[in-house]
Amino acid sequence: ALSSIELSEDVPNLDSDVLTVGYPMGGENICVTRGVVSRIDLMDYTFSPAGGERQLVMQVDAAINPGNSGGPVLDATGKAVG
Repeated sequence: ALSSIELSEDVPNLDSDVLTVGYPMGGENICVTRGVVSRIDLMDYTFSPAGGERQLVMQVDAAINPGNSGGPVLDATGKAVG
């Protein structure tokens, strides 16, 4: 049986292990890549209705294959962190 993915309420630490999950274009099987959190920052969000809002962003060094973008980034406990 399938189960849902829980969202983590914690911000991962720099250099934390993560997994990216998705279905790349042209593939029929799920793809999982490994990486680490390489950057955490606050950046201006241009499309905010209020304008000038800053959003927490996280950069990972895991390979994101074409078609995989938009899939979850999971921490070591399997919770979604991105």
